[in-house]
Amino acid sequence: MLALDTQLTASEVLRAFHRDEPFLFLGAAFNTVTIILIGLIIIRRRWDGLLLSLAWFAHL
Repeated sequence: MLALDTQLTASEVLRAFHRDEPFLFLGAAFNTVTIILIGLIIIRRRWDGLLLSLAWFAHL
């Protein structure tokens, strides 16, 4: 078994987060849209294929 003992510094971690920041924001926004759409489907108590499809698309 090969065990690599690599340590990341705080600046390397921050640099990785800053580089991926737009993608992390977009992922959180799309997941929020998914949660809102699923909530609307549940509150309306009516099966709406368009909202469900939009929720699946936003989640994927």
